[in-house]
Amino acid sequence: MYGVALAALGMLGCLPVCLAIDGYGPISDNAGGIAEMCNLHPSIRERTDELDAAGNTTAAIGKGFAIGSACLVALALFGAYITRVAEFYPSAFNVNILQPYTFAGLLFGAMIPYAFSALTMSAVGEAAEEMIGEIQTQVSAMMKAAQEKEGCNAIMIKTGSYPDHNRCVKISTQASLKKMILPGCIVILSPLLFGTLFGFKFVSGMLAGTITSGIQIAFSASNTGGAWDNAKKYVEAGHLQKNKKECEADKTLKPVFVRKGDPAHKAAVCGDTVGDPLKDTSGPAINILIKLMAITSLVFGTFIVEYGGVIGGFCNFKGANLKAKVLSGALMSETTFEGANMQEVVLSKAYAAKSNFRNVDFRNAIIDRATFQGADFTGAVFTNAVITGADFEKADLTNTDFEEALIGNEDVKRLCANPTLVEDSRFSVGCRQ
Repeated sequence: MYGVALAALGMLGCLPVCLAIDGYGPISDNAGGIAEMCNLHPSIRERTDELDAAGNTTAAIGKGFAIGSACLVALALFGAYITRVAEFYPSAFNVNILQPYTFAGLLFGAMIPYAFSALTMSAVGEAAEEMIGEIQTQVSAMMKAAQEKEGCNAIMIKTGSYPDHNRCVKISTQASLKKMILPGCIVILSPLLFGTLFGFKFVSGMLAGTITSGIQIAFSASNTGGAWDNAKKYVEAGHLQKNKKECEADKTLKPVFVRKGDPAHKAAVCGDTVGDPLKDTSGPAINILIKLMAITSLVFGTFIVEYGGVIGGFCNFKGANLKAKVLSGALMSETTFEGANMQEVVLSKAYAAKSNFRNVDFRNAIIDRATFQGADFTGAVFTNAVITGADFEKADLTNTDFEEALIGNEDVKRLCANPTLVEDSRFSVGCRQ
């Protein structure tokens, strides 16, 4: 993890160059827009379009550095999260995707960037439609005023409060804030919600899935958006030939190029309409997604370990009073019950492999076909408990008290075969090491 963090720092060291080449395209694009609004010679717009096309390429390179550094930073934060969880569960370093909750988290995490990108893309589209409606309303008012004043240019005339540029700015600003609430909630609340429900292993898989699929979407969005933007500029510059194959076959034919309004040009405009929010909104936002999710998981890592796993286990019941509770079919693997009061508890078909039952009081408990593989029962008391069909394979039974416990014959054989059942363990049913 230290090497990963240094690699991320090294990529961030290229930030000045990335910012410089990122700013190249927008400056050229804005210059072209100003030239067009000022009715300058069309050749100026053509030159700024060529510069903007080059800027799209340089921006894609700069975004590649940003995405790569974000991936390394998120990976370092993921390692820090695992380290924090390992303070309670040393096995957390083994992120095994074959475990059900880890694999489920991996699948869910891999889907989050797609949902996040869809929300940001739709937010841009909805805001654009709202702004187009406002522009049409203002243009209609200006056209009406122009008809009243014969000979006036409807675009140049200014009547009352029209054109109202502030209204268009307000629409885009409000949309940028309101429509980011849901994506922001997904990023921040996902680790908390699913960590509380399914435990730290689900969050581990979720972070791995988000980082893996997120960087792929980010690279794809940045490169694809720039390519579609440049394709439109290529068509508008008159470089796309309609009859290229015919001309190659017959050298006497004159080339015919695509013009504005042709179906090919309309298709290029549609591609650019999708490509702009891809490269300028969804792609860069994925960097924030993967880093912020990792930071949230790290900050609330202790909370997820101690109180998470309401459904999926991995809870911390240290010192809890679970007297007379019925835990039939419960999934409690790697759960901490140290010092808990579990008198008269019913554990039927429960799965509690590798859990911590140190110094737990199981007096008068009923344990039926429960699985305790690799669990720690050091100092536990099973006085007067009923044990049938339980699996204590590789469990630590040091100093365990089984006096007066009602245990089935097969269970006695399995318990006697456990090497940790030493002389200090009190076992009154005839088992002898």
